[in-house]
Amino acid sequence: MQATMPDSTVRAAKIAALKSLFDASGFAMPETYRAILGHPEWLPSCTALITEPSRVILLNLNLRSRGWFTSRRWPKEFLAIGEQDDNVVFFDASTDTETVWFADHESSSAASTPRKCVGMAKLAETFADYFAICWRDFLQSQAELPTDSQGDDLEFALLRDNPHPLLLETYFEDSAIPYAAYQAWTLEFGDYNLFFSIINLPENAARELIEPAVRLASRQTTYGRLRAALCLIYRLIEKLRLTRFPRQVEPMISAIAKQVAKLELEDYEYWVKIEQIRKKT
Repeated sequence: MQATMPDSTVRAAKIAALKSLFDASGFAMPETYRAILGHPEWLPSCTALITEPSRVILLNLNLRSRGWFTSRRWPKEFLAIGEQDDNVVFFDASTDTETVWFADHESSSAASTPRKCVGMAKLAETFADYFAICWRDFLQSQAELPTDSQGDDLEFALLRDNPHPLLLETYFEDSAIPYAAYQAWTLEFGDYNLFFSIINLPENAARELIEPAVRLASRQTTYGRLRAALCLIYRLIEKLRLTRFPRQVEPMISAIAKQVAKLELEDYEYWVKIEQIRKKT
């Protein structure tokens, strides 16, 4: 039986090849940068960084041979580690630091050489700082999307035209999973945008979904997911302008109250509003 080479061994060999490219420029590869190589899962989806060593090598070779955007050459001391839409993230080996720089093709391009660009921007003093900034910006952007917090417009479109409990489940999961994972309620406007698209749901569809939404909430056992489910219920209440719950829904709301108390969500603003309506029913 043929032995399988461990992924870590292959990754180490690729990193060694990239390190030799860095060494040739007199630049010591930062350990924090080495750590993310071969691990795209450790990066937020919006980053321009490249984690595959072979692709980083190719990026640098192409820049050196073809130039960058309208610049006819790319300095050997500029060690590119990411690229997106002709913009480049790089280390500058000539500074003897691990400062991370950004070459913006719109404001930094030059007809002769990037060294003459006046718009090169410093992103962070160290790679570790830059990595932290990438995650901070990503999480903030996820909490501040204009609709549904982390939601997908496609999921709402499907639910709007087909108000079925199973599609309500997928609509809920699309937003609730990242909402809970990133604890979005701790960020500015964390709950304000959650399931906000419900306002555009046809009234008959909202009426069909109120009971499934309550049933969905009754199954949630963690703080973040129950919080999201309570928000979903309230969005439907708000859409329908309910002052009392349907008869079959009220007992389920009462049952949810125990889990709300257990998870210390009794003061959550949307639960408070739900409770006010329940007491009138």
